[in-house]
Amino acid sequence: MMIGKKEAPAANQGINDADELDHKVTKKTVVIPSLEEIENGFAELQDVPFYNQYKIDLDEELSAPPVAMAIKQTNGGTVTLFTKGNFSIITGAAKSRKSFFLSMLMAEAVSQRSEYFQCPSTGINILFDTEQAKYKVQQIGKRVSQLAGSNDNLDVYTLRTLDPAERIALIEKVLKDTANINFVAIDGIIDLDNDPILQAEQAQKIIQNLMKWSEDYGIHICCVLHYNKTITTLLGHLGSFAHRKADAIISVTKDKNNENISIVEAVDTREKPFESFAFSVDENGLPFIMRERIIEEATGKKSLQPIDIPPF
Repeated sequence: MMIGKKEAPAANQGINDADELDHKVTKKTVVIPSLEEIENGFAELQDVPFYNQYKIDLDEELSAPPVAMAIKQTNGGTVTLFTKGNFSIITGAAKSRKSFFLSMLMAEAVSQRSEYFQCPSTGINILFDTEQAKYKVQQIGKRVSQLAGSNDNLDVYTLRTLDPAERIALIEKVLKDTANINFVAIDGIIDLDNDPILQAEQAQKIIQNLMKWSEDYGIHICCVLHYNKTITTLLGHLGSFAHRKADAIISVTKDKNNENISIVEAVDTREKPFESFAFSVDENGLPFIMRERIIEEATGKKSLQPIDIPPF
């Protein structure tokens, strides 16, 4: 009876097995700490409960948030449009000229030369566009520059080719690396996550980022978000969360009697609502405030009233 020889292991077999075993053993499972463990960690560092940093001291003297943008009224006074540490939403149907309105706000932030909008602070102004191709975004930047009379203190970024996570990372990096930020706009916040219209979790992430960025950097972030196609409400979960958290919701709609005119109205504001107004676009493709103002009458109808304010 023949007994076959047992084949000897390869010279380096034991080493390979040990490496494989070591590789398996050294794999680690990420464990999310419990609330108690987090609290204990804070306590070790600060010797106080971790939630104390979120507790409001009613005796502390807090200042009102600085004004980021104001708007002139017919009585000669101004109304606060936006405040720093918050975000706002510009909304409306497609092709209602939302981006043109945003260009006027950006131009005032850059130049402080408009007699209609008033930006009391200076610094670097940043426009992120998630929707348009590079050429189109450049044209928008040039439009802002022409209105402002300068492209100093204006940075423009196109994020169209990035995926949502990369867009978020880029925005965070730019905000972190840019000193003395004055005003920020994001044209197309719907593209900062996958399907935030139908998915509540994704919508919440976008709104949480907007609130965190605006507070951490002491800036105002003005965002563009479309209306629903069938009804004049903000889109889906993202629109719902945005409406509850935003400093202001502003609509831009085409005049029903003249499509060359767009009407800007306050939908919901934490400050005093501003008077509605109209603007159009000249032969050079530049938006300008019309010398009329939309006034809401007691009857609920709207009429045009003259006002002595120069274009932009």
